[in-house]
Amino acid sequence: MKHLLLISPDNHSIYADLITELKKMGIKADFLPDRDLNYDPDNVRAPFHTPRFIFSLMSRLYWKRLLSKPEYNKKYDYLLTIDGEALNSVVFEILRKRNPKVYCVNYLYDTISGVYRFDRYFHFYDKVFSFDNKECNIYKMNLLPIFWVPIQEQEIKYCFFAFGGYNENRYKVYNQVKQYTDSIGKESYIGLFIRKIKHEKLYILKRVIRRLLKMPVYLSIERYHDSLITTKELLPEDFRRLISSSDIIVDTHPTYQSGLTARFMWALGARKKIVTTNKDVINYPFYSKEQIFILPESLQLDNEFVNFINAPMRLSKDIEESIDKFRVDNWLRVVLSLE
Repeated sequence: MKHLLLISPDNHSIYADLITELKKMGIKADFLPDRDLNYDPDNVRAPFHTPRFIFSLMSRLYWKRLLSKPEYNKKYDYLLTIDGEALNSVVFEILRKRNPKVYCVNYLYDTISGVYRFDRYFHFYDKVFSFDNKECNIYKMNLLPIFWVPIQEQEIKYCFFAFGGYNENRYKVYNQVKQYTDSIGKESYIGLFIRKIKHEKLYILKRVIRRLLKMPVYLSIERYHDSLITTKELLPEDFRRLISSSDIIVDTHPTYQSGLTARFMWALGARKKIVTTNKDVINYPFYSKEQIFILPESLQLDNEFVNFINAPMRLSKDIEESIDKFRVDNWLRVVLSLE
């Protein structure tokens, strides 16, 4: 049996999906959670940065101690990192000392420009993939959308499913969809997540202070009480269940990335119609007008949108085969060069 060390964020169940599929493939995976440290000098979003030499020393000691534990003190055939924040060269030194032929792969599901300077570690890997096509061109990475996993079919309950963390652009999209579904009398599941505000008066005061200091302001307390806002998160299994029980999935992407979201890929694999703000989807081999509608910049839901909603979806054999290339088992064969 082959052994793989997986270093990945522990959110969205990405690591769990990979471990489950690797087991089916006869590969034993050990998991270590990625570290998102807000004082890391390579963290683009960090409020402050620790001096690099101090952080590097701390990181080196952390990884040496971790990899010396009995459960990780072994010879690995593969190292697979998803993003791989806060790594240190000592990880590669230790693994290659134990096995000079260990195959090291990094898959980026965040961007270098908007999240983390992942490129500082590229020279340690045998291969680097990214979900973001624009950054692939800049940093000479291999383009690969995130994988999808088969979802158990559910009875259709909703016309639209739209859920994500709050931002202003997403609110505008979701609000338009909500107005449309209300006008045609269809039930939909639409929500924008924000963490619960414990002290509203203190929140309002902070918002006033930030405005006076000309800093970015939080959403207004009126918006916080909007019917689209929810403080209840969705677990990955609930998210997928809702995709399966909906006809159409609404997808929006952050302005700092051009890659396709996990939400998009899950919906694609489930053969759902998708309404998206991401114009770059037309560059992918699985793009079809029957399944994917690109929202105009005006966000107006016009006759073309209505026709897309009501038209039957028939995918060609080529499109079906192209979608299946990104199913988790096929995705792993590409990433680990098993083909």
